[in-house]
Amino acid sequence: MNNNEIVKNILLQSRDVFENTYKAVTILQDNNQKLTEQVMEKANFLPAEVREVNERWFKAAREVREKFRDNVLNGHKQLEDLVTSA
Repeated sequence: MNNNEIVKNILLQSRDVFENTYKAVTILQDNNQKLTEQVMEKANFLPAEVREVNERWFKAAREVREKFRDNVLNGHKQLEDLVTSA
């Protein structure tokens, strides 16, 4: 096994670890959102503005999380291309 193959295998393992961690964080954040929504439904004393802020917050967090994932995977792809072309 040459050095390029070793580096490529390391990159593949790194990507897999990232994907698994990303999935776990996504599950945690989604569960947090569901729990928060359930609490907000029962908290009738909270104004509608608070609910809207929470909705925007979760939406923004989801969008940033997805952009982060795309950037990391793009970086992995660029490294793979660099290693395979060398």
